[in-house]
Parts: sequence; C-alpha cells; structure tokens
Amino acid sequence: MTAEPDHFGGAPFGIRILREQLAEISGDVDHYVAVLANDLRGAWQYLKIVNAMRDAGRPADAEAWAKRGLAEVGNPIDMDKLRDVYVDLLLERGAGEEALTVRRTTFDRNPTDTHYQQLREPLGRWAAGRTCRRRQSVASATPSTPTRRTPIT
Repeated sequence: MTAEPDHFGGAPFGIRILREQLAEISGDVDHYVAVLANDLRGAWQYLKIVNAMRDAGRPADAEAWAKRGLAEVGNPIDMDKLRDVYVDLLLERGAGEEALTVRRTTFDRNPTDTHYQQLREPLGRWAAGRTCRRRQSVASATPSTPTRRTPIT
C-alpha cells in the first residue's frame, strides 16, 4: 500500500517530514539537501537548505541556494527571512556592494520603513568593516615598540 499524494502531487506531510528528519540526523548534508530539494514549495524550504549549508561550513553553496530561492515566488515573510540570510552571507564574504544592491532593490520594489532600515543596515556594517580593516592595516604598518628619542646636546 502506498501513501496517496497530497493536493500538490507531493508526498503526504507526515512522510515528507519524517524523510527530512531522518536525512537531517544522518549527518550527511548533501543527502539532507537532496531530500529538502524534492519539495521546494516555498522560501522556508530554501531557508532550511541555506542554514544546513552554512552550518556545514559551505557558505558559497548556502549563498547559491539563497539566491536560487529568492528567484522564486513565495510567502513575503519567508522571503524576507531568506533575503536576510542572503545579505548576511554576502556581508560575511565581503560583498558589501552586492548586499546593498539586494537591499536597495527590495526597497525600490516596496518602499516601507522596514525595508528602509534594512537598506541602511548593510551599509553601516560594510562601512564599519572597512574602517576596522583600514585600522588594522595602519596598526600593522606602525612599529610595535616606541622609538626612543635621544635629546640633541
């Protein structure tokens, strides 16, 4: 006896969740992602994949899945969460310009106060990171021991 597909033609909810849980506890990230990828109905599924890749130390794969998920249409709340993670990944990679473009595009499509605040956030983090890196490079160029000056007699 086989389980009847759900209204969308996929595996019934209980079976789908059980498969996901078994794949997750197996510790095989690629297998877990493959199971999740069988049912990409919304941004929340992409978010699970992105988080799994990120937790496995594979930020480039996480970024690719986030970008792919953002190209889909989905629940705005889930899309916002996925976009937030994508922007974080971009900033971690040092792609501040790209993160800013993502936020600007979102704000241009839907100019809300929340999207404005989100537009400002990566700019601040990116600028702070650049300032910190600049300070570190100046500090490394400065001698660590003070030079002793001898008085002129």
